[in-house]
Amino acid sequence: MNLAYLSARILLAAAATTPGMESRHTADLLYHGNWLPVTPAWRLRFPDDAAVERYVVGETETRAWLRTVDATWIHWRNGRAGPFKVYVSVQPDALPDVFACAVDVLAAEGAPAFKVSRTARGLLRPDRMVAYCTSVEQTQRLVAAMSEALHDVPPHGVAFTAPARANPAVSWARDPPPSVASYAPSWRRWVCRKLAGYLHASDASDAAGRAAWARARIRADGVDTSTWAPGRRLWAG
Repeated sequence: MNLAYLSARILLAAAATTPGMESRHTADLLYHGNWLPVTPAWRLRFPDDAAVERYVVGETETRAWLRTVDATWIHWRNGRAGPFKVYVSVQPDALPDVFACAVDVLAAEGAPAFKVSRTARGLLRPDRMVAYCTSVEQTQRLVAAMSEALHDVPPHGVAFTAPARANPAVSWARDPPPSVASYAPSWRRWVCRKLAGYLHASDASDAAGRAAWARARIRADGVDTSTWAPGRRLWAG
């Protein structure tokens, strides 16, 4: 799997639907790219949130972190969650084994926080497990360690995030600063809303032209659109 190619295909598909669609709906289309569909069998398999947690967490030791929950996530933390994110994106059937392995890596690397989707629908999103880091350096160390530990696991893939060099099951990004959070609180929300706005602002006559315009505009904002990594000058000042 090539995450850059995946992101390009999702952007092109959204660009094709831009005429006649509101920008916020285009942003949602981009954001939900590569989510897996909910089936009746999946709902039967996970009738409630407790079933999801039993499936994912099982007997994995997580007492080194403080556990909390909200409507959609189970959170663990033992320090301040920084703005940098490392995504662990594998196929849902691989998640229990991967979760146990990932927790070992997170502990070894001193990651301060991570979260996992706690709903049946959330297990089908590609970004179902996310760790947080406080610096670029810590992020790159965790990406390398996680990528090596999960080298033979089937990836799912999180669009519009920067992949590990050799493993598309692991990628990273950076959330917007507080000054930007009112526009979009997370990296992918920010990227998707920006891209949607640019798609609608383009006067190109076809989807490819609109997608190219949106890529050029967000690249000017400071996003490396060859990898979808946040540039160092993004949000500077």
